[in-house]
Amino acid sequence: MLRSLIFLAILCSAVYASKKPCCVPGQWSGMILQGGFDSMGKGKAQKNITFAAKLHVYLDAKMGKYRVDESITTSKSNITVISDYKAGLQYLVIGKKCTTSKLMGKFPNLCIPKTANFLGSGVLGLKLNYDLFSFSSTDRKTAGIVAVTDKGCLPVFESITLPVAGKTPQQVAVSQIFSNIKPGIKDDSIFKKPSNCPSQPEKVIQGLDPLTYLHERLVQRALKQLGQ
Repeated sequence: MLRSLIFLAILCSAVYASKKPCCVPGQWSGMILQGGFDSMGKGKAQKNITFAAKLHVYLDAKMGKYRVDESITTSKSNITVISDYKAGLQYLVIGKKCTTSKLMGKFPNLCIPKTANFLGSGVLGLKLNYDLFSFSSTDRKTAGIVAVTDKGCLPVFESITLPVAGKTPQQVAVSQIFSNIKPGIKDDSIFKKPSNCPSQPEKVIQGLDPLTYLHERLVQRALKQLGQ
């Protein structure tokens, strides 16, 4: 379903005057539906994997904070990540257990890469106008397309191919649909330290931008299902 939607979006994209990549708003919340499918290995060793997750994302660049509440439908587990760049702390809650880490780095740049190519514009449904861009990493191992609203640069969907470095290196194709996106954060208490999290950090980690975090989680799920 997700791949069909993305194929239709590309097919229905009209080519207009080239547009430059934009930056998503610094404050927004919404839901992301993720899904992917791939076959890994050959012959009797081939494994078909599917993975799906629903995430609620809260992002505030002004405060230097973001939160991701992740519900993994294929394993029925829940994970919450709260990153506070100003305080330099990250809280990871898995079930009832929480880990506090010292967070290094700066709040991420929330922009489509400047090297992205404009593919065209189109309309989803009756009136959702979007701009479509393609992008790839410098090493060509990661590539994809992303659609954002033509006004405001709010994320609409993304399809991306990611490398999976396990015992048998493979590529995983993933799709993400953004829904119920709302500018601003109504209640900043959503970023408070969970009561079950230690005050002192137990380890040091390098900060990731929200999308990179989501991509890495998808790869981790794929590896887990492959037993790698």
